[in-house]
Amino acid sequence: MKRMLVATMLLALATTLVAAQESEKAHKKGSMTGMDSSSQMKTDPQVEQALKAMEQKWAEASKNGRPEEVEPMLAEDVVMVDSDGTMVTKQDVLSRMKGAKWEENSIAEVEVKQFGNTAIATGTWRGKGTLSNGKKIDTRERWTDTWVKMPDGKWKVVASQAAPITGTQSATQ
Repeated sequence: MKRMLVATMLLALATTLVAAQESEKAHKKGSMTGMDSSSQMKTDPQVEQALKAMEQKWAEASKNGRPEEVEPMLAEDVVMVDSDGTMVTKQDVLSRMKGAKWEENSIAEVEVKQFGNTAIATGTWRGKGTLSNGKKIDTRERWTDTWVKMPDGKWKVVASQAAPITGTQSATQ
């Protein structure tokens, strides 16, 4: 009987030690990623407002053909997928801004969710005008931008993707 009691106590002690080690590992992992279980879904209101303002600045700079205002917002190796599924580079995006003529270029429904040093911004875009290649466009798209807080403290887009909102896209040559 004593052996059974000692064995049970040793098993309980071992289980407690393993659980404590796993908890410490999870806490350290959260600290390394800039997240912990209490902050994973909390968005800092200041970060939210700053990123919404940067998204608005991007739309306005695009409309007015000012790529130099967007360039600092994009990481050098940003991954971008256009609404037609093509991959585009940072330089592609910036050069397209120079020749486009817009009647309308605006964003709406912008939402930001922060996960530590990463934030996801989503919204809709309405574009009507002529692209830099001469193609006329009249469309609405839903977009997602992934922002990361860089070591210098600045937020930059590291990935961006757009998709047409069905039933609203028309483009002619």
